[in-house]
This record gives sequence, C-alpha cells and structure tokens, in this order.
Amino acid sequence: MKRQFLYAKSYLTRLFELKADNLQIDFEPDTFSHCLNVPETLHYAGIKYYYYCRGHNNDRHHLYRWMAPSGRFG
Repeated sequence: MKRQFLYAKSYLTRLFELKADNLQIDFEPDTFSHCLNVPETLHYAGIKYYYYCRGHNNDRHHLYRWMAPSGRFG
C-alpha cells in the first residue's frame, strides 16, 4: 500500500503540477471495514490526514485520532 500511495503522489504531482507536500490527505469510502494498521501505512507514505465515510445514515459527526498498534498516528 505504501508503494501505491507513493506512485499515486508521483503521478498526481506531474498531472496537476503540484508539490508532493500538498498531497497529505487520503480519502477512502468504507466498503468492508479498514485494516488496523492503516494509520501506520499512511504515516510511512507521508499522509497526514485520513478521511473515510461509512454507508449508514448517522446525524452525529465524529472526529478522533486513529492510532495503529505500533503507536503511529494516521
């Protein structure tokens, strides 16, 4: 996954003429849940922010800091 993020960042920087530092967010819809180590993978790929959504209707908004078992934050 880390390699895929780095390839995507490289592609997007060329396509949109952006600096790699401007690409620090990952968006993923929650189709079948997320791996416990997502924050660590994102950390090593240089991703600072992670946005995901669930497919159910819920009027409550939640904001939290997700930590991997290693202690890395996403």
